[in-house]
Amino acid sequence: MDETLLERVNSLEKSMDFFNNHFELIKKKVTTLERENDALRVENNVLNSRISTITDKLRDQEAILDEQEQYMRRECLEFKGIPSLEDENTNDLVIQVAQLAGVELDEDDISISHRLPAANNREWSDYEGNVHPPSPPTIIAKFVRRDIKDEIYKARFSLKDKTTQELEDFTCMDHRNHIYIAESLTQARKKLFKACLKAKKDLKFAYAGTVNGKVYLKKDKKSRAVYINSPTDIAKLRRSHAIQPPIADVSRSSRPIDQASS
Repeated sequence: MDETLLERVNSLEKSMDFFNNHFELIKKKVTTLERENDALRVENNVLNSRISTITDKLRDQEAILDEQEQYMRRECLEFKGIPSLEDENTNDLVIQVAQLAGVELDEDDISISHRLPAANNREWSDYEGNVHPPSPPTIIAKFVRRDIKDEIYKARFSLKDKTTQELEDFTCMDHRNHIYIAESLTQARKKLFKACLKAKKDLKFAYAGTVNGKVYLKKDKKSRAVYINSPTDIAKLRRSHAIQPPIADVSRSSRPIDQASS
């Protein structure tokens, strides 16, 4: 009987030794994995920091390139809604539009002008936020001086009730397209301006426009212009003008809210 018990005890001790050895082995592996995991976490944080730094630098470079491209467009305007003519002279068309807006212009004031590719011919929005169907290819004109461009751009509102039929080259044609003058913007700023037009409509602002390539929104005539540099600015503006639901005044009720509402 004692020998049988001793054998069982010995067997249990061997089993315990076996499990202890395996436990220590597993413990060492877990410790090793934890150290490796800690090392990977540190490495991951370093890589994320580098990615963040690179992303910021890339964003800064994109902003610099966009600013440079917009600067190159500072003497440029785009003329929309003018039908194409066979053997047309776009300089003449630009001069006629300027005269229609009340600005005297001659050939020497224009550096170059031409139609933009038809691939860009799609739905577009004017400075009032109205969406228009695809129109004739836009004419882009570069003027010899910025003040000439500014004078024509300021006079653009004079074209509000005028059409292409009032242009010399279209008096005998059945064309009554409205003419719109816009600053020439980079693709990034055109996208931003489109988002501003939507925000103008949603927030019931009175004005959305551009001046010297800068996009802005304006609540009404008396309010100051809010310049928009990124989609983040639009998001902030939306939050600041969001309509907050009224807070229920339960201070006069001595009963719990669930009872007072029942």
